[in-house]
Amino acid sequence: MSEPDLQAHPNADPHVVMDFGGEGEKFDQSGLSPEQGPRTLRQYFDIFPRAEIQVIMEAAGLERISFSPDVPFWTAVGYKR
Repeated sequence: MSEPDLQAHPNADPHVVMDFGGEGEKFDQSGLSPEQGPRTLRQYFDIFPRAEIQVIMEAAGLERISFSPDVPFWTAVGYKR
């Protein structure tokens, strides 16, 4: 993987950018049962429930908001008013 061009993004924090995705790599899932893996993933994504994400997006001035139907992977699209 190539290093990001931080000069192109002056507001980017180099430590955050370089560690992006690092949390997932540190999480050892090898000891989880087949039932525990999906349950743990849902718990992680339940931090931001769909309804709360909708409110946040509306407050940011977005409309015509739609979500991916695949729970817990909330992929959302909204259009600026």
